Amino acid sequence: MKTTRFGLDVPHPEEHGQMSVPHVEQLDSPDPRDEFRGRALLQAAITEAFALLNAGARQEAIAITEAFALLNAGARQEAIAQIKQYADLAARSNAGCYIFGLIYFNAGDLRHALTWFDRALSLQPGFPEALSARTIVLQRLSQPHDVLESFEAILKLRPHDAEALFSVGAVLQSLGRMTDALAAYEAALQWSPEHCGALTNRGALLERFGRLDEALVSFDAVETIRPGDCSNLFNKGSVLQKLGRHEDALAAYEEAGRRGPPDAETELNRGNVLQKLGRLEEALASYDLSSRYRDGYPQALYNKGIVLQGLGRPQDALAAYDAALALDPSYYEASCNRGNILHELGQLEDALASCSYTLKIRPGFLPALINRANILLQLGRAEEAILSCNEVVRRAAEHPQSLGIRGAALHKLGRLGEALASLDEAVRLNPAAPDKWLNRGNVLQELDRHLEAVARFNEALRIKPHYPEALSGLGLALKEAGKIDEALVYFDEALNHKPGYPDARINRAGALLLKGSLKAGFEDFESRWDRSNAPPKTLISDLPIWEGQKLAGQAIVVWDEQGLGDLIQFSRYLLCLVDAGADVTLLCRKNMHQLLRTLPKLAEAGSLRRSSRFKRKLCLSERAHEPSSRFPNQFGDRSGANPLSSSRTKPRREMGRANRHQRLPNRRWLARQQIDRPSKVDSACLFRAARGNRRCAAD
Repeated sequence: MKTTRFGLDVPHPEEHGQMSVPHVEQLDSPDPRDEFRGRALLQAAITEAFALLNAGARQEAIAITEAFALLNAGARQEAIAQIKQYADLAARSNAGCYIFGLIYFNAGDLRHALTWFDRALSLQPGFPEALSARTIVLQRLSQPHDVLESFEAILKLRPHDAEALFSVGAVLQSLGRMTDALAAYEAALQWSPEHCGALTNRGALLERFGRLDEALVSFDAVETIRPGDCSNLFNKGSVLQKLGRHEDALAAYEEAGRRGPPDAETELNRGNVLQKLGRLEEALASYDLSSRYRDGYPQALYNKGIVLQGLGRPQDALAAYDAALALDPSYYEASCNRGNILHELGQLEDALASCSYTLKIRPGFLPALINRANILLQLGRAEEAILSCNEVVRRAAEHPQSLGIRGAALHKLGRLGEALASLDEAVRLNPAAPDKWLNRGNVLQELDRHLEAVARFNEALRIKPHYPEALSGLGLALKEAGKIDEALVYFDEALNHKPGYPDARINRAGALLLKGSLKAGFEDFESRWDRSNAPPKTLISDLPIWEGQKLAGQAIVVWDEQGLGDLIQFSRYLLCLVDAGADVTLLCRKNMHQLLRTLPKLAEAGSLRRSSRFKRKLCLSERAHEPSSRFPNQFGDRSGANPLSSSRTKPRREMGRANRHQRLPNRRWLARQQIDRPSKVDSACLFRAARGNRRCAAD
C-alpha cells in the first residue's frame, strides 16, 4: 500500500563551453606588425646594398638590387637565381649573409633564410638586425623554444625593448608558462605603458587567473588608448560577465557588435548574457545570428539547445543538439545534454544509449556517468547504477551527487545500512541538497525509524518548501507513527502543489482506509499502478475496464492483482457480479483454486464448455475486464462476513497435493506460476461460463 519516492538528481543541460575565449594578441597570429617588420627588413636590405656599392662591390650590389626588384615583381625563383653566383662572396661578410637571408626570407624560403642569418651571427655575434630577422623566421617555422632563446639574446642587447618583452610573453604563453608570460607583459608595460598588445594579453591572463578586477583595469586602459576597439569591447564583456555584471556585459557586447563586422563569437556571448538575464527568446535569436555569421558553428547550436530546454521545448532542443553533433560528432557536451532531453521525454533506453556514446568519445566524463546512473536506477537496474556511481567516486572521491544516487540504488536493493551510510556522506558534502535529505528520510522510514525520518523530511522542506516528494514522505512517516490526521494534511498539501501526484495519492489511500474513509480511500487506491515504485502489471489487455455499467448478459474477466489476503477479501464481490447476470471469468494463481471453489454459488455453476463465440469476441468493446481491487468503487463497501467458509479450506500443502493428483472433469485450468509477471490476455486461452455463474481460471 505505501510508497516512497526517491529524489533523483534531475538532469539539467550542461553549460560547458558557453563562454568564448577572450581575444588575445598572439605572436604567431596574423598581425599588421608582420607586414611592418617585412617592410623594415626590405628597407634594411636596400640600405645594405647601397653600402656595398659605396664599398666597391659593384657587381654584388647590382645583383642584390636586381634580386629585390624581381621580388617586388613576384618573381621569387628568378630573384634567388640572380644572387646564387655570389653566394661564396656573401658568405665572407656578416652583411652579405644578412642580405642573402633577407632575400631568401622575402622569397618564402625560410630554411635557407635561417641558415644565412645564422652565418651572419657566427661572423658577428650580437648582430641586432640578424637577431631580429632570425627570430621572425623561427616564429614562422613554429619553433617557440628557439624563438624564446633568440628574444633573450635580443634583450641582452636591448633590455628595455618593450616589443621584445611583449613577444617573449606571447611565446611563453604559447608554451603554457602563464605566470612567466604575465611577468613579461608587466615588464613590457613598465617601459611602454600604452602597449596595447601587452595590455590585452595581460588582461586575458589575469581573467584566466580569476583576478577579474585587475583584468578589467587592463581592458579599460586599452579602451582609453583605442576607443571603440571591438576586440577589446568583447574581452571587457567577458570579464564583466564573469563578475556577474550582466547588464554591463550586454552593453559591451552590443557596442562591439555595432562597431565591428558581424562576429559569431560576439553574438554567442551576447546570447549567453541574455540567457543569464532570463531573456531566453532574445538569447535564442542571438544564437541564430551566431550560426548565420559562421555557418556550421556547433557551439551556437549547443547553446541554442540549452535555451530551448529552458523554454520547455524539448523536441526542438533535441534537434539543436543533433545538429551540433552532425557538425562535430566529438562534441561530448552536446551528446550528454541530448541524453538529458531523452531522459526528460521518458525515452530511457535512447537516453542510456546517448550516455554510452558520450562516454565513448569522452571516457570518464562525470556528468554522463551521473546521468547514466540516474537512468539505470529509473530502469530498475540498480546494480549497474551503483557501478556507474562507483566509477564517479573513483574519479572524484567526494562527489555528493553520485553518493546520493548510489544511496537510492542501495535502498532499492534493500541494502539499507549501506544506503544510509552513502546518503549520510552525500548530506555531509552537500547539506543544501533537498533530494539527499529526502532519500535519507526514505531509508530511515524503511528501517522503521519513523521519528528520525520525520526530521529528515522536515529538513528537506526547510531547504525546499512545498517539495511534493518530501511532503508525501513526511505524511507516510507520520501515518506509520500512527498520526493519521497529521499525515492527511501533508498528503493534501503534496497534492495541492503537484495535482494528481500518484505517490501522494496511494499513500493518502492507506491513511484514509485506516481511518475508515473507505470510499475516498479506494478512490485514491486507483493510483496504485502509476506510483513510482509500482510493480509490473499482472495483466495486459485491450479489453475496456468495467466502470459500473449494467452487466446482464455480458462477459467479464476478473484478475487477481494483489496479495492472497486481498484476493480472499475481495472474492465476495464475485458473487455480486454473478447476481448482476454477468458471465464471470477469474484469473488467479493456481494454489487458490481449491479455496475459491468454496464460494457458495459454485454449486449453481454448469459445466464449463469451450465457446468459439467467446473465444473470438472477447476483445470486442462490449466485453470488459476488472482488477479485483476495484470492486469497492463499483459495489460500495461489503464488509460483512466473507462468503469463503473457513471450515471448508485446506492447508496449502494439501491444496498442492489435490491440484497435483485430482483430475477435474470438464474443466481446463491454465496455470500461472508467478503473479507479478505481466501476461497478455489471449482470447484463445479463456472459456465461457454459463450466464449468471462463476468459474475460476489461472492464465
